Amino acid sequence: MNEFPKIELRVATPRERPAIEAACRETCDRHVAKLPFAFPANTFEFFHGKYIASCFTTPEGRDRNAAGTIQAAFHDGEFAGYVILVQSSLGGSGLEIFDIHVFAPHRRKGVGRALIEWCEHRVKILDAQNLHATAWMLEDDREAFFEAAGMMKLCEVFRAGPDQPAWPYVSPEEMPENRPSWVHRALREPQILWGIIVMLAIALAAT
Repeated sequence: MNEFPKIELRVATPRERPAIEAACRETCDRHVAKLPFAFPANTFEFFHGKYIASCFTTPEGRDRNAAGTIQAAFHDGEFAGYVILVQSSLGGSGLEIFDIHVFAPHRRKGVGRALIEWCEHRVKILDAQNLHATAWMLEDDREAFFEAAGMMKLCEVFRAGPDQPAWPYVSPEEMPENRPSWVHRALREPQILWGIIVMLAIALAAT
């Protein structure tokens, strides 16, 4: 499978974890800075950081011995990049590239392509339906990278304000036990909260 003799691929170990977390956090920070209305400030803590941790430790905090789905790439023996592969958020049996990163000194040397080929191989051996990735507008070359790897663009999403900051993610366990579920939904989905406020205003105006 590996067409790049100087590149070695293997499951990431706890030794690579700090660099993976730092690179993934940097990507999340750029998402938040560039698109604050789409990504809450706690995006890394709520999603990416938790998933990365789960690849190295059990829910009880014990070492999982790198049994997750983070594949590391080494170029000339140096840690050069990684890819995090998860079940597709689009449903079905597809796989999704959750995060892919090649460290600057090793770019344009086939590392990214080798990681994509590993993902494609996983799709085949797991008999999955497809492989997909999301490229946000971050003024980098992610879209060109995926297209060069032979992936087809499915759609473009257009948006018109307001550009208010996204609400922080809130997990169910962080909510008081006696709080009704509709309150939880309203906190997670501001449009529901505004709908409630409008309905209350209409009701008060009618009295």
